[in-house]
Amino acid sequence: MPFFTDNIGYVMPQHTFLEWYLDRDKNCLPWVDNIIDAIRQYGFPYYERMKDFHNMLNYIELGKGIIHSIRDYYYPVMLYLAGRKEEGLRHIERILNAERYHGPDLERYVSFANNYKILLTSGT
Repeated sequence: MPFFTDNIGYVMPQHTFLEWYLDRDKNCLPWVDNIIDAIRQYGFPYYERMKDFHNMLNYIELGKGIIHSIRDYYYPVMLYLAGRKEEGLRHIERILNAERYHGPDLERYVSFANNYKILLTSGT
């Protein structure tokens, strides 16, 4: 089953990074209850929606949740799997033209781009 993860704060209404700090010297039960409620209210429904490949692809296309540096890799692969291979290549080229990456990050993304192109030409 395909899936990807997000920080729970990104699937909640505030759509931002969310973290809880627990202190062994304080009563943590209210925090733990808050975490459990967040998982029940937002985490489980998100997981259920993301079980479906097309829901995952739509989620990425809407620019929700997933951070750009991860999206830049996931999105072309998901387009490939959806049979939209050339669109995936165009996305990769847009990322490279935007000069978003530099140094080692750029080297990794160029390697990813080259591997994607090899995959396209291999016909698989």
